[in-house]
Amino acid sequence: MKATSGWIFSALIAVGGTGLICAVFLHGDSGKKRSLVTVPPVAQTAAVDLSAGLRDTAQKFLTVIEKGQPLDLLNFWSASGVVLGVDFEDHPVSKSVFREQVRKKEGLYCSFFDSACLTELRKASRRKANKGPATNPDYSYRDLLSSARTKTVRVSARREGETLTGYVTVRIENGEMTKSNTSTQLDFTFVSEAGSWKLAEIPSY
Repeated sequence: MKATSGWIFSALIAVGGTGLICAVFLHGDSGKKRSLVTVPPVAQTAAVDLSAGLRDTAQKFLTVIEKGQPLDLLNFWSASGVVLGVDFEDHPVSKSVFREQVRKKEGLYCSFFDSACLTELRKASRRKANKGPATNPDYSYRDLLSSARTKTVRVSARREGETLTGYVTVRIENGEMTKSNTSTQLDFTFVSEAGSWKLAEIPSY
């Protein structure tokens, strides 16, 4: 077990017959009771390396978000761009477009770092779609992560044909931003590019 940038990680990895690779690591505040999820032992070194690589990428990625370093996210950006989940445009956002969004404080920048900006974006999106006001408040990933008392992160990877896809699921509980809903889940999708995990899709929760 190791602590890095405020996160406490414990990696427990399992390999299934379908090629699914899973790991679990947890974070809790100092002095808080922590529990671990038990999974079967690992039998393949290659699987450990692969899942550990995704775990380490997830750790660095989430730390960048919590520290509020938008341009550092470009180190994780897929060459094919990043897609926001349902409710927004489905075309990929390239590195150059994201840089411009950071400069103007709009688009995906809002989803990552700015709750007020995100609220305005969603209001405009719902008006355009002739929908009524949203019932739940809008919070950026950074605000959700920073306010959480407990963060549970699970990573898994699956090969589908020639594509190796990684999934990072963040379960956020007991934070200021989750009072009306005591837990929130964020799902990030990564793809393997030239031996490195790169961000491909972010959630619209």
